Amino acid sequence: METVKIGEYEVMKEYMNLFSKIFNNNTFDFHFLNCFFEHKKRYKWTIGFKFNGKSIFIKAYSAHFDEAEAEWKNLFKLKKLGFSVPEPFFIRRKEDKIEIATFALKGEPLSSLLLANKEKQTFLVAKLAELIASLHAKNLYHQDCYLYHFFGMKSQKLLVFWMYQEFYRIPYFP
Repeated sequence: METVKIGEYEVMKEYMNLFSKIFNNNTFDFHFLNCFFEHKKRYKWTIGFKFNGKSIFIKAYSAHFDEAEAEWKNLFKLKKLGFSVPEPFFIRRKEDKIEIATFALKGEPLSSLLLANKEKQTFLVAKLAELIASLHAKNLYHQDCYLYHFFGMKSQKLLVFWMYQEFYRIPYFP
């Protein structure tokens, strides 16, 4: 996965065309159209918007930039290891904030699926256990393992990570 540097932005090469359509050359910012989601918690602000039929989430960090950098890095690491994660779009590094954009996942949070599908609860919990076991087999640990941090993809019958910044390698102890 290759990125292209444009000022403060590092954009995924395959999405340069989309980036150029929503980037404002005068203000060096984005045209936010059709905002459908907004959430602010402590030092993170997340907005979701739609453009050309795509749903995009941008998470802005106003502090703890090491967490933002880990999130960006983990997207690529987990993809390389074969795990399903949101598709990265760009990262923007400024002096006072870091913004990470990803494309929205298609599916539903596992917490919602478990409540809505009583007959499939065993299957879904088994899939989650399978996913966590595959992480552990690669000596990875998810520090924030809540049901709503995973999405179920009905069409593919698999679980994907929604929250992926909080991974670290388990140290080896002989």
